[in-house]
Amino acid sequence: MRFKPYTCDVLTNENGSYHSVVAVPMTQDDIERSAKQVRSNEDALLDMMISKPSGSIRTWCESLGWIGRTGKPLVSKVTRALDKLRQEGFVIKKRDKWKLTKTGHKEAQDVIVREAL
Repeated sequence: MRFKPYTCDVLTNENGSYHSVVAVPMTQDDIERSAKQVRSNEDALLDMMISKPSGSIRTWCESLGWIGRTGKPLVSKVTRALDKLRQEGFVIKKRDKWKLTKTGHKEAQDVIVREAL
């Protein structure tokens, strides 16, 4: 499922129309596109962890341009990617800092090479 913005003119608040979201089924193309985007985000984060190994989640957000509409870094986006990368053995959290493992360092180098092609 994905969420789609929805405006209801029947329900209103003091500012006018009521804005909400509705869940709609994802097509196979939507699912594949989403999976590619997730992988792209993970690859970008691996690359960033090579470039700025002592960076914080917030620093990586800002460097990757992952900023929300409110102007705040999308910390949850990096956190989700880090959790997935940890499950795959590419990163570890040690003393409140995220670090690449040896496997993660190799994967990050492979990402950099793939992007250069």
